[in-house]
Amino acid sequence: VWEIQTNEKVLYLTFDDGPNRGTMNVFELLEKRALPATFFVIGSHIFGTKKQTNDFSTLRNSRFCELANHTYHHAHNRYIDFYKHTDKVLEDFQLMDDSLGILRNIVRTPANNSWRTCNINYDTNKKIRKAVDTLFAHEYKVVGWDIEWKLGKDKLLTKSAAELANEIDQYINENKTLTENEVVILLHDQHFVNTENIRQ
Repeated sequence: VWEIQTNEKVLYLTFDDGPNRGTMNVFELLEKRALPATFFVIGSHIFGTKKQTNDFSTLRNSRFCELANHTYHHAHNRYIDFYKHTDKVLEDFQLMDDSLGILRNIVRTPANNSWRTCNINYDTNKKIRKAVDTLFAHEYKVVGWDIEWKLGKDKLLTKSAAELANEIDQYINENKTLTENEVVILLHDQHFVNTENIRQ
């Protein structure tokens, strides 16, 4: 996962659910500022339209973008049922690998903050533990997040960039992150369809 180091702190910018209508806005912002980020992409989005396929190719060819596996179908947005069938969860991640052939073993589970690495074992939803354990047993490194920059009902980000920076400092100072002096930030490509959010 790409990292940004600042004053011995490491910030990981991660974007979920692309490619979609906001992806190129994010890409252009990262390119302009020479900022690296990881995009957790969805297979059905990549092959959804010609534009999505082209946007994916743009990300793949960028020196600032790393691509990671966010499943092929994103559970068809039926998360409770999806995680009940551990074999189906594994199959969906493997289908993504087979379809693209370029993604490494870094994955993120849909709609759940779970971690499985050599030294982190964490779930916010215990009901999906078996599915995540299965992914890890098949050599997937499951990466969640520390802070999510959320969208409000008005389709605007709930915090300003300055407020987010303060929250990052607070998480590090109070040892709230899963790894010391490192913060993984979750954003979603789609949030950056709105130009107000791009200005943040």
